[in-house]
Amino acid sequence: MIGSKLRQSRQAKKLTIAQLAQNTGFSISYISSVEREHVNPSLSALIKITSILEVDPGFLFDGYSNRNHINQAIKANDRLRLVYPNSGFNYELLSRNPTTRKVEFLRLSIPVGASSGVEPLIHEGEEYGLVLKGTLELTIGSEVYVLEENDSFSFLSTAPHRIRNVGDVAIEVVWVLTPPRL
Repeated sequence: MIGSKLRQSRQAKKLTIAQLAQNTGFSISYISSVEREHVNPSLSALIKITSILEVDPGFLFDGYSNRNHINQAIKANDRLRLVYPNSGFNYELLSRNPTTRKVEFLRLSIPVGASSGVEPLIHEGEEYGLVLKGTLELTIGSEVYVLEENDSFSFLSTAPHRIRNVGDVAIEVVWVLTPPRL
């Protein structure tokens, strides 16, 4: 599903696979494998690709709506839920349309043993969070923090960072990012 949506977006922009590969820094074979859904890209790769394609990354996921809501209250059952394939990460947007906002407000669920990947994430912005449940290992640069229920964090996203569930239950964390990434 994600690969075909990326292919449609690339074709709508009249870009070849080679052009998209060159603009993103990924190989032609990688882009082709993503589009054919033979490879599940990392979240950071998706963000890079959708940035070049000038599409909201949220549209890749089921339940996406591009309705422009300025002020709103969102009932729990009406929240947009995004499940990133093969990562086990479940994102629940606590506000709508982060692309029209300066911050992204979400609830993240991370299964036991899951992580953001081997390679650290690096991007513009800031991140803030509050651990509601579980044990989150947060690595920022060379520092490793083990955070548990009611612990919080903040960091500049330009520092290499990664997260991992090192506990025996799924992690629930409220996460705030600026600028929005999904």
